[in-house]
Amino acid sequence: HARLVQQIVQDAMKSSDANHSINTNKECIVADAMAGVGPFAIPLTSANASHFRKVRVVCHANDLNPVSYRYLQTNAKRNKCFSDRLRMYNLDARHFIQKMNEQEVDVDHFIMNLPQLAPEFLDAFRGWRFHHSSEEEEDGKNNDDGTDDNTNTKKKKEKTKKRPTIHVHCFGEKARTPEDTSRVECQVRQRCEAALGSPNCLSSEKEEEDAEFSVRVVRDVGPRKNM
Repeated sequence: HARLVQQIVQDAMKSSDANHSINTNKECIVADAMAGVGPFAIPLTSANASHFRKVRVVCHANDLNPVSYRYLQTNAKRNKCFSDRLRMYNLDARHFIQKMNEQEVDVDHFIMNLPQLAPEFLDAFRGWRFHHSSEEEEDGKNNDDGTDDNTNTKKKKEKTKKRPTIHVHCFGEKARTPEDTSRVECQVRQRCEAALGSPNCLSSEKEEEDAEFSVRVVRDVGPRKNM
């Protein structure tokens, strides 16, 4: 949990630094579809977190279980997670994912922490609509004497929303050899592709840091199983 939180915060800080150079304010938006009692949502948004004043992280946290949802609310209060940073939902995960898209929430990171079933919930991303928005910027003109012309022309600049990074937690066979590792990674990839309804959509020849799909072991959960 701590490693993923750190990764998201670091990505947000890099993005924030880049946007400060062009005088824009950018917040990092996280959607935690299976948030439980808040192991990701709370440390990402708590006012006690070391990054709280350095970068703005907004988390939409959801869990269908009413007991988990109640304790998520309790933990939010105890850890000073304010409503402008943490927004909580008690919905089915698929409904929640679709709601983010319908409401045009420009999510940077989706977290899907339900290791037994999370890959199958990727079917909620089928038909994902990538919304486009345009913004106007003024193009001021200067006269020959160096003074500003009062007639400024406005031109529209098209801006396309990016694809979110989706962090899917799942169980897999514990690999003993490099061949086992390749086979297990292939099984996980095919499971995700099946849910997305698009075979080979995640196959890539890119280096790992640039790849659209990558697998890493989070922790050892049993004699023959990793997460």
